[in-house]
Amino acid sequence: AMESVKLLTPSLPPKLTVDVLRHASKACVREKEFAKAEILVKQALGISKTVFGDTHAKYADSLIDYGFYLVYVGHFTASLQAYQKALYVRKTCFGGDNLQVALAHMALASLPNYLSRVFNDPDRHAEKSLSIMEKFLPSNHLFVANSKRVLANILNRRTHDEAQLKKAEELHKFAL
Repeated sequence: AMESVKLLTPSLPPKLTVDVLRHASKACVREKEFAKAEILVKQALGISKTVFGDTHAKYADSLIDYGFYLVYVGHFTASLQAYQKALYVRKTCFGGDNLQVALAHMALASLPNYLSRVFNDPDRHAEKSLSIMEKFLPSNHLFVANSKRVLANILNRRTHDEAQLKKAEELHKFAL
């Protein structure tokens, strides 16, 4: 990823530059190189907003990656805000029933471990993500399985109701 960053030049298309910066940032997060990740993702955000505008899908992509970075450095409320803004931009770009919108819903649904006091509707986002994905993807698709896994985790954390726990178990088995 960093070799790709080194190859960036001003003559390259901005979309390519933004994507290289985004992916390099995610790689740095995974390697726990947070200072590099922050610089890269903020550059991606700045370029995408300046070149494409704050209602463009490329800006939403950068916001999702910024939210990802923020979770890993412990800024959970800021991450929630980035994911919410990304969802709004993706809905504006694509409408409500789109896989990009479903992925933004899933990102929001994945946050409750960190935000239980300030974010209390992850199940709504998980269910919306799953319903969109089931419309467009085969039932054995990895995104469908992941969406079911996220919903199952939420149900496990939220309830002691036997029926809900049974539903969570079925979702986990499907994901496996």
